[in-house]
Amino acid sequence: MIDQVTRDIKNNADEISCLPLGLVHLDYDSDNILIKGNKIAAILDFDDLSSQPFIADLGNSLWWWLFTSNNKDLRCVCRNI
Repeated sequence: MIDQVTRDIKNNADEISCLPLGLVHLDYDSDNILIKGNKIAAILDFDDLSSQPFIADLGNSLWWWLFTSNNKDLRCVCRNI
């Protein structure tokens, strides 16, 4: 699957380069999001920070939450402070 994604990125480089760019976190998993009450209080761990299309952050986050996270109850996966 990674090979296909890599080919798609190369084949669509012109379209991808037109997407809005900025600093993206790329690591929104349950250990990096702190919750206080019912709201996000902090986001930690910026070692993967890079300038990329913003959509990469959304795609990476959705992939983690849907396919990597062992806890499918999204109300309980973030750390409460």
